[in-house]
Amino acid sequence: MGRGARCVAVMVAAPLCACARPGPAEVRPVVVQLPAASASASDLAEERAEGGEISLPPRLDVPTAAACVLEGPFQPRGEAALLRLHEGGPAFAELRGGVDVRVHLPAGRPAGVAVEVNAGGLSLRGHAHLAAIPVRPARPLAFHGFAVPLGSALLDLHEATQGGELTVTWPGAPGVMPVSGPVSERLRCDDVTVGELEIDAVRAAGALDGEREAFLRLGREIPLSVEPGGPVVAALRARNDEDAAVTVVGTRGARVRVLWWREEALVVGWVPGVELRWSAPFSSVIGDASGTGLLGLLGTAGGERRVCEVDVPLVAQVGEQRATVGVVRAGTRIEVLGRRAGYTRVAVAAGGVWIQEGAQILARTSDLARCVRAGG
Repeated sequence: MGRGARCVAVMVAAPLCACARPGPAEVRPVVVQLPAASASASDLAEERAEGGEISLPPRLDVPTAAACVLEGPFQPRGEAALLRLHEGGPAFAELRGGVDVRVHLPAGRPAGVAVEVNAGGLSLRGHAHLAAIPVRPARPLAFHGFAVPLGSALLDLHEATQGGELTVTWPGAPGVMPVSGPVSERLRCDDVTVGELEIDAVRAAGALDGEREAFLRLGREIPLSVEPGGPVVAALRARNDEDAAVTVVGTRGARVRVLWWREEALVVGWVPGVELRWSAPFSSVIGDASGTGLLGLLGTAGGERRVCEVDVPLVAQVGEQRATVGVVRAGTRIEVLGRRAGYTRVAVAAGGVWIQEGAQILARTSDLARCVRAGG
């Protein structure tokens, strides 16, 4: 540790700062090494008087034209999605969920996308790998007429057209074997979302002629068709008695129409009646099994605090690479951590946004000189 430096123990939940981050459900003391002299009010005024403002690095812009723009409350694939300084470049932040985003999809089969983030007092931009962006249904959609993905289901995005159409694939469900292989559909941009919505999957099934419980016969592949007597679109195979439960919602001759709930989809179609084991009628309410969940963590880094009357540009630095990635909005509290060569290292409390390890978030010291000191 350098001469004059000091360590403090702070309680951290999820700051946008350059310290080690705990797990999302963990709060523990973290030792943060501060510079020997953090930026005081006199330091900031001195910097402003020394030589005027330094130039900001290039701004990270989003494309002026996109084939499709997906927006909504973000729910990542897995734990987080990484925001990068440029396509294929180093990551400076993680998106954990609970923030509003706009994802700009270029036409064709893109590897990366531009992302705008609105996280309370923060407005950020960055690039992300397409594989990290969740694509989920925004309304009931019957893929190939028999599979209705729920709000939690992740779809695979393959291509976007300049006309605002997407080619997506439903990845399937246990026990459901489509006869034509991967189940793909051509959708409009507003058919999908980057969030997780509640989907009334039964609505896609149309009119229901009663409800009765039954069970798929075990040990066999049962043919499923969209229309009674129509071509087979998939084979169904249940694992056990619990897994085999279906709801019969129609009968036509020797065929019965069933609803079969999978973890992230509702399968609907006609099967031969002889392939079912029957039980007594029952009364139930058919509902959607999807759910929603938001993660929004707040934290503070424990430094001097400032509030500005205007938006303050933010610069992300990873190694020697820098880019202007957004702003702290006017009236948002900024934590001042340390001053260096015209810039001040800062932190901003932001739900769902974490600084990536090895990255720093900076503001021009001259911009902060215009701001007032805030209380604890």
